[in-house]
Amino acid sequence: MNDILAILNNLSKALQAADLHIVMVDKVVAMHVALLRISFPAHSARSSASTMSACAMLRKLEQKDSIDHESLDSAYQACLDYVERLVDGLGERFPGETQEAGKSLSALYPFCITKAEILSSFGNDAVIHLAKVYDLPVEANDIHLEYGLYKQSILASYAHYDAKDFFKLALVDVDCERAFSFQNNIKTNNRSRLSTAHLNDLLVCAQDGPPLECFDTKDNMMRWLSAKKRRFN
Repeated sequence: MNDILAILNNLSKALQAADLHIVMVDKVVAMHVALLRISFPAHSARSSASTMSACAMLRKLEQKDSIDHESLDSAYQACLDYVERLVDGLGERFPGETQEAGKSLSALYPFCITKAEILSSFGNDAVIHLAKVYDLPVEANDIHLEYGLYKQSILASYAHYDAKDFFKLALVDVDCERAFSFQNNIKTNNRSRLSTAHLNDLLVCAQDGPPLECFDTKDNMMRWLSAKKRRFN
């Protein structure tokens, strides 16, 4: 039961996460349902138990002087039956129709639109499906026309989308991050772990440069972008 509760707890946390988009719900649910089925395969024998808690409990019971194998098999089968009912319940709570509608909503998400390989065909079927789900009295041609304008508007608004900048970082950005970590360590007890060379470099930076909290990340990023030599298209 502890193994089952751990999976359900992770599912609950994932569904309540602040950064979970509705278009990802079906994948999150499917992943945890698959994990339940893999951990507790239907009609499997007690000897096939693979989860930590189940194996520990079975070993503990098998170490007793008198082993009731029939009771152990019955207990394990009850666990499998519970998982099967649980999976069925998740299927009723997240039916295929609802999940299909959730996936179709990705056609309206700016981030998905900006990643589309072929913009003209992206999301056309999805918006028609959403129109049917919500029973919208709009013709398909009108939907495609308005949706095409929407996609163009999104692309125009996201012309300077920040996520693109992460694909244009300098090859030495890891070294910069490491330097910031070293600079923070010099103010803590961890400075004893720093090499002499690192300490000398950081002391020079501390004397000649601004404190870390005064570093204007956005301004320096834009200045670097304007002079960058490496770029991903």
